[in-house]
Amino acid sequence: MAKEQLIENVIALGKSTGKFTATKGDDTDLVIEHIIVDAEYYKLVGEEKTKKVYRAYMLFDEETKEAKYNEEMTDSSRDVGFSAADGKFSFGQKKSFFQGKVIGSKQTEKVWGIKKDDLSLGKVVDYTFDVKEIRKPIEEVLAQNGWKLSQVVSKKDATYKKKDGGFFGRFK
Repeated sequence: MAKEQLIENVIALGKSTGKFTATKGDDTDLVIEHIIVDAEYYKLVGEEKTKKVYRAYMLFDEETKEAKYNEEMTDSSRDVGFSAADGKFSFGQKKSFFQGKVIGSKQTEKVWGIKKDDLSLGKVVDYTFDVKEIRKPIEEVLAQNGWKLSQVVSKKDATYKKKDGGFFGRFK
């Protein structure tokens, strides 16, 4: 199958399963994305915001019938609180970023708190994420059409090479 048709098939797969979005990228053929969690809520004496995103970059090589696949996971959270014990406010922020080959990642989290929209008490975070639920269907579509998914460590291996002559080429 031709590269363009395969790209359209992966985009359609994302839409039909609802497990991810696939969009054409500027410097790669496809960007796969799944928002694992995006929640903002109140705790008893504070506020919390958490966001986790899985993203992958796909570059199709028609010569080798191979789709280079580079993954990244971002995780950020913010916590603002008040300690009744000593009367002090606290503020914390955490960010983490991973890029490369995700061999396996399975996450589950449930958090109860005060919902920001209606101030009711309840479950504010509830997710299960397994990277294989995204990657495996994409691998199957590729395999059915004679292509192979190849995980790569570096994002540059899943993006088009810049044609500006590198660092010194910018000064011509």
